[in-house]
Amino acid sequence: MNFIKKGLSLEKTVAPKILQYLYILSLIGGITYSILILIVAITNGFGMMGVLLGLIGMIFTPLVIRVIFELWIVLFKILEELQKLNKSKGKGKRK
Repeated sequence: MNFIKKGLSLEKTVAPKILQYLYILSLIGGITYSILILIVAITNGFGMMGVLLGLIGMIFTPLVIRVIFELWIVLFKILEELQKLNKSKGKGKRK
């Protein structure tokens, strides 16, 4: 019963753990998409522009995904620190 009460209270965030898995899936998806662009460019004769776009995608996609997910993680860490600060001042429980 206590487990259900804690799970429904929303006091602890589970999003950072979920974000770690989404980060890995996004990396796999982004790199796969860049490789597909590269393959399509080579097989359909799009020339160097298609190959260049595929290579640029393989380089910048992981960087962009990393920055986006780091921003989300920072927001959740700020939330955790604010919750700690709030509990230390005795205002952790709502009336």
